Amino acid sequence: MFDVRKYLLTTDEVFDFFKKEYPNHTLNRKGILSSITKNNPNLNEMGLRYLDSGEPQEMMDKFNTTKSKGLISKLQSPKQNTGFRGTLVEQLVTGSPGTSNTECDLLPYGVDYDVKSQGVFDGRFLEKLAVSQVNWGVTSKGNKQSDCLRTTPFKETKLFKKTKYLIAIFDESPSNTHFINTQGNVSKIENKKIDASKSIFLGWLILDLNKVTLPWGESFIENMEWTYNKFQKALTEFNEEFVAFTLGSQQFAFSQVERKQVLHMKQAQDGKQSMYECDLGLSKKSWVYPKKWNIAIEVLENYCF
Repeated sequence: MFDVRKYLLTTDEVFDFFKKEYPNHTLNRKGILSSITKNNPNLNEMGLRYLDSGEPQEMMDKFNTTKSKGLISKLQSPKQNTGFRGTLVEQLVTGSPGTSNTECDLLPYGVDYDVKSQGVFDGRFLEKLAVSQVNWGVTSKGNKQSDCLRTTPFKETKLFKKTKYLIAIFDESPSNTHFINTQGNVSKIENKKIDASKSIFLGWLILDLNKVTLPWGESFIENMEWTYNKFQKALTEFNEEFVAFTLGSQQFAFSQVERKQVLHMKQAQDGKQSMYECDLGLSKKSWVYPKKWNIAIEVLENYCF
C-alpha cells in the first residue's frame, strides 16, 4: 500500500539536497522554515508563527501589494482554505508575496523547482497535483495569452519548464472528512469539508518528473509530451470547445493498453460557471472554461515513487 510518509524529508534534509544539487543557490530560508515547521504544527499555528516572525509586516511595507496585505488578514483568521495553504507555503519558502507563473517559483534563487502543497490521509494523496493552467489563447476578458495550447510546442510550455516540485505535505485527518473503505481506498464522508487551518504539516516531498520512468519503459516527460500533442491535435481537428467540454471531462481520454496517460485536465476556479466565448479569429468561436494541467492521484502513487 502506498504511503507518502515514507518519502518525506525534514527542512534540514531539503536544504542539504539543494546544497548538493545547486551549490550556488541563494535560497536563504532554512532558518525561518525550520522554526515555523518545528514539531509538526497545524496550518493555523504556522500562520501565527509566521506573523510573530515579523516578516509578513515587512513584506507588506516592502511590496505594498494587495496580495501581501491580504496575507496578514488571512493569517489572523481562524479558518483558512486549501487555496490559502498553497499561498502561505509558497511565501514561506520564497520570502516573496508572489512569483511569476511563467517559471519555477525557486528559479530566481538558482533552484529550478516549483513549490506546491498537498493534503493526505493515512499517507494517501487526497488531491491531484496541479501543474499549470491550460491557456486557450484568449482570457475571459479578451486578452491574448502566451503559452497557447493551439500553437505552442510542448517544449516551450510551462508544463515542460515546471517538472520539479518541492511539495509541503499536510495531514488532513483532524478534519474527519475521510476514511479507508473495505477495498483499502480513501473515501470522503459526504457533505463534510476540510478545514485547512487544522491540517498538520508532516514534511517535504521532492518530486523530479525527469527521473521517473514508467513501467512500460517510457519516460514520464515523453508521455506528457505525447498527451499534450494529442490535445493539440484535437484542437485542430475539432475546436477548443470540444477539448474543454468533451476530452477535458475525461480523466484518461487517450490511455491505451500499452500506453497509459499520465497528464490530464481538470476544471479550475468555478469551472463551467466561469465559461466564456473564446474568439481566436477562426471561422467559429468556441466556449471554454478555466482548466489546469494536472497529474492524477493514481498516477502519483503508482508511478512517481
